[in-house]
Amino acid sequence: MQPGYGQGEAVKKGSILDSKWSYNDKKDCMIRLPMETVKEGRPKSIPINHHVKIVCNALPHALLHDFVITYRGIR
Repeated sequence: MQPGYGQGEAVKKGSILDSKWSYNDKKDCMIRLPMETVKEGRPKSIPINHHVKIVCNALPHALLHDFVITYRGIR
């Protein structure tokens, strides 16, 4: 699943489903995945293009946890 993340940057579906708001670096327009969440075992920084930034800014943030996508859907 790679809906506009970066310029040709491949992102695994599991990384998206496990993503947290704290991984989102709004200042530098990057998603910073810690090594625990990446198959390669090293941290990965993914540039966010303007389409993804618009979607992320429109999503409500859950108050009870840091996950972007919950078992009930996007929160």
